[in-house]
Amino acid sequence: CRSLEKMTIPDSVIIIEQRAFLNCYALKEITIPDSVTSIGYWAFSWCSLDTINFGGTVEQWNNIEKASNWLEKHGVTVICSNGTLIL
Repeated sequence: CRSLEKMTIPDSVIIIEQRAFLNCYALKEITIPDSVTSIGYWAFSWCSLDTINFGGTVEQWNNIEKASNWLEKHGVTVICSNGTLIL
């Protein structure tokens, strides 16, 4: 997935497994539905992720169980239905 720049995860997904997008160097933007309850270890490590579009609220985003190293990059913008976060 080294050339994947943008991804939309289907509404049927509830868990983003560990290493799901590991080494997707070109991945800059992802849309995550509010059905997601867990993001695994290194799920987005070594990506160029700048923007996460989240289908739920800031509170829902904060309630997602996230592994300690799910994302290594700082400054990623998370756009929620009721606000924006900078990770």
